[in-house]
Amino acid sequence: MANSIDLSVLAARLRARRTELGLTQEALAERAEVNQSTVSLLERGEQTPTLTSVIALTKSLDVSLDWLLGMSDDVKHAGGDQGLDEEERQTLAILRSVDRPLRSALIELLRMVVAFKRL
Repeated sequence: MANSIDLSVLAARLRARRTELGLTQEALAERAEVNQSTVSLLERGEQTPTLTSVIALTKSLDVSLDWLLGMSDDVKHAGGDQGLDEEERQTLAILRSVDRPLRSALIELLRMVVAFKRL
């Protein structure tokens, strides 16, 4: 069928991008607000994603829908990473690689450091 999703492409790209970002399946699931079992099944090519889950995954992985579904070879990062320098990208990658509670704690720590430096 011409309009069907190639689950093997989706699986490979999902796993590759998650690994590139240093995320576990659990961390990606939390970030995308899907079940960890969904991420696992998708990475094994054993489940067709719902529209809601594939959109959440593209946002969480910062990739285009076309790329994740294998319709394009251009990742076309979906987020606002354009214009960031390398240190800013590294900082963002670190924040994205941890769970929400730790991310919040790191952001608060950065705020305190910046406030202290201004004294």
